[in-house]
Amino acid sequence: MRSPVLSDVDLIGLLARHGRAHARVIGRRAGLNPAIAALTRALTAQNDETSDEAETGGSSVEAEVRQRLRLIMRAANSQSPPAPQEARPALPAADHAARTLRAAAFSGEQDALEKALSSVLGIPQRAAREITGFPTYGELIVALKALEIEEGEAFLLSAAAFPGLFTQRSAITFFLERYKALSPATARQRLSDWQSGLGCPGHTPQPAAISK
Repeated sequence: MRSPVLSDVDLIGLLARHGRAHARVIGRRAGLNPAIAALTRALTAQNDETSDEAETGGSSVEAEVRQRLRLIMRAANSQSPPAPQEARPALPAADHAARTLRAAAFSGEQDALEKALSSVLGIPQRAAREITGFPTYGELIVALKALEIEEGEAFLLSAAAFPGLFTQRSAITFFLERYKALSPATARQRLSDWQSGLGCPGHTPQPAAISK
């Protein structure tokens, strides 16, 4: 509850392995990362109908969330070198982009995240503002997947940008499933459209009219 040496990744790992019991303790840490705080609230939230089930091993939703988090931590702790990425000069390396976006997301500055997105994605700040101002994280995960940011970091960034969308355990599971299902190639194509001005976040390009 007070150890200064535990990083956000360490805390996610503890939540993945131990679930609700550790979530209650971690949730009392001072200065807790807002995204981790949202996760602890989601894991500890129980209504009267599910309290008995939780005491005997937790709900199936919680089990799914914990399994997903285990997979995230396994990937994060892997010592294997990352697979070579396709040449995309306009995009920074995933780890550099993740550090830049995390620093911006938790800086406390109002427009820091949109500025950082504009910089790492190579898009106008106006387009980045559409991403952060979108009603859901739908456009943000396109950007994060195009950068090939891993699931755990993508969740932290999305929860920081849209904290109100992660108050239920099922929302965490849905996010992980949605992020996993999004193809990097599809995300990069969307980003290419944003960079070239053929499309912009929040708007699906319409096919051109066929002239007779």
